[in-house]
Amino acid sequence: MRRTLVSVAVAVLLVGGGRAWAQTYAAESLQRYFTIEWQVTQSARGPVIEGYINNKTDMRASRMLLEIERLDGAGQVVGRSSVWVLGDVPPRNHAFFRAGTAQAAGYRVQILTFDWAPRGG
Repeated sequence: MRRTLVSVAVAVLLVGGGRAWAQTYAAESLQRYFTIEWQVTQSARGPVIEGYINNKTDMRASRMLLEIERLDGAGQVVGRSSVWVLGDVPPRNHAFFRAGTAQAAGYRVQILTFDWAPRGG
């Protein structure tokens, strides 16, 4: 019985219910699809990174996860966190993101993962 449930669960995951599958892209290749504009502001709780993901394509991006790297004075990564972009990133449009972070000498923001939404969806 347990083996049947596991098989069904795996089959459902493989079929995906019509959803688009996430694809792996090199960070450099994403520059033709997206640009990221961001700035660091201060809140009562510490630094906040906020900005926009700009979609340069005619496709809707969904379930986008960003990675925020904290850098030391030499540009070396000293910590990481992630933030979901709320909602989709519409075609030829942008979406806002905001995340609290720890103090660092510098930051880098990049797209970790996303899905292309099905056409018409």
